[in-house]
Amino acid sequence: MMDLSNVDIEKVIAAIEKEAHNLAQDAGYAGEMGDGGAGRLREQVKWFSYGMIYANKKEFPQEWNKYAEKIAREADPEWAELQRLMGKFNIKSR
Repeated sequence: MMDLSNVDIEKVIAAIEKEAHNLAQDAGYAGEMGDGGAGRLREQVKWFSYGMIYANKKEFPQEWNKYAEKIAREADPEWAELQRLMGKFNIKSR
């Protein structure tokens, strides 16, 4: 498991908010009655933020690990080099 203790929590929250926006937008385009789970993510962010005010810890819900891992990966210089090379040689990521 990746070490997520140095991941900027504000970036994780921004990634989650972007995901919530995309989920809601996709649900709207598909004509769904719901928001595709966007409300649940926004609710988690709200309650987590409330907890951060009092706890001031760098721990977050386990469901958020995928966002934190993405932020940590993007901050890695080797990841940036890999992305640059994949773009240079027109290789699509999975």
